Amino acid sequence: MLTSFARRVSFPALTVALLVATPALAAPTAQQREESLAVMTSIKLAGNLYSQGKYKESADVVREVQSKVEKLTADGNKDMIQLLEPVFLRLKNAHGLLELEGYTLPPLKEPGTAPPEPATPTQPQPAATPATPAP
Repeated sequence: MLTSFARRVSFPALTVALLVATPALAAPTAQQREESLAVMTSIKLAGNLYSQGKYKESADVVREVQSKVEKLTADGNKDMIQLLEPVFLRLKNAHGLLELEGYTLPPLKEPGTAPPEPATPTQPQPAATPATPAP
């Protein structure tokens, strides 16, 4: 059994160790929640426009929402990415539905990921020795 001195020393030490070792779980800021709500409202508008058969207007709103989501998640902020996850799922659905209606939208990128590097063309390497026909 721990002595009273050991309890007094170990409890604060354990508390400090847990606080230092545990990553900070920061809640989303008020501004992040506000931006998230605005984007969610916009994607809902796109869905309503689609339901009304206003596909062009819906596609325009989806493009705007996609641009905003990419800007808001470009820095990789995990709180913002988590807040915008429902919007991203709706964007995926909107892309599929609008493409069925014949609308082309920019490629959808996962939130918080860097855009793919463009492929660099490679030059064919010349053969080390010319091929000789078999006798």
